[in-house]
Amino acid sequence: MKFHKNTEYPQVSKADENYSVDVITSNPDGFLNIGFYHFKDKEWQFHTDTLTDPYENGMLQPFVWWYPPTERIEQF
Repeated sequence: MKFHKNTEYPQVSKADENYSVDVITSNPDGFLNIGFYHFKDKEWQFHTDTLTDPYENGMLQPFVWWYPPTERIEQF
């Protein structure tokens, strides 16, 4: 499993080229999230609410992301 910086972007979604595929994210506090990159707006967006603001003080807070291990899930 490879971890990526939030300055790297996931692959484009096959369903809509304005968005990336969904990825798992984690910030330094250990909060997990499901997020995606919006290429048209040039910003990260998130499906889940962790009660923290990823754009606190107008700046994107640090996090890493990785692709869900779908190939491993299919084994079960």
